[in-house]
Amino acid sequence: MSGWPPGFAPIITGIGAPSISPCTAACKPIAKSLYPLLETGWYASKGQPYHKYYPDLCKEFLLTQCRYLADMKKQLDPAHRELQAQHYLHRWEYHPAADRSSFVITWYPGRKFGEDQHAAEERRHRAQQLGKRTSEVPSLSPLGGLEEALLEEIIAFCGDAQNRPAYERKLRTHGEYLMRATLSETRMADRLGTIKQSRAQYFMDMIKRLAEARQQAKQQERLT
Repeated sequence: MSGWPPGFAPIITGIGAPSISPCTAACKPIAKSLYPLLETGWYASKGQPYHKYYPDLCKEFLLTQCRYLADMKKQLDPAHRELQAQHYLHRWEYHPAADRSSFVITWYPGRKFGEDQHAAEERRHRAQQLGKRTSEVPSLSPLGGLEEALLEEIIAFCGDAQNRPAYERKLRTHGEYLMRATLSETRMADRLGTIKQSRAQYFMDMIKRLAEARQQAKQQERLT
């Protein structure tokens, strides 16, 4: 199975049982940022390898762009190994870009991603079997099957079924992509043990911050 774009040939591979050393100061922030990026990318590609141009990754994560491959590995591989140790990332590869100006990174999903998606698919199937649920607000149209499944997944993870209407309002306001990214951020924080309050409170705080960041980015685009 060939998972990389035409013309790319893997030259560096991170594979096998990880040998984890203590993370650098930047490891956890990069891993936290990679988690939702990879989940969204793999979800959109139906579990196929996800590719990203290294300079674009640096812009998105506000990272210093390294010129040499060895420095890129020092910058990113601690986070890669952290996600690999959690079985979320199976392996990764660096490929020279077509113009040879930099590199493209390819990430392959691990067992944990497949398990999470299987559980989500089961919830989606149950939601579809139940049919369209009547909206909490009569003037609004019912949620679609995928939206309903995502809502159930979020509520189950946050353990906050009594506040379902609040999550549905967030979904209708911000859309499926931002809700899924927020869920990924919350899952990663929970894995890292950085949630000081409840999962539900963290989720609501995080979606507010992500929505504000997206709005600021749109305003900045209009000014440029």
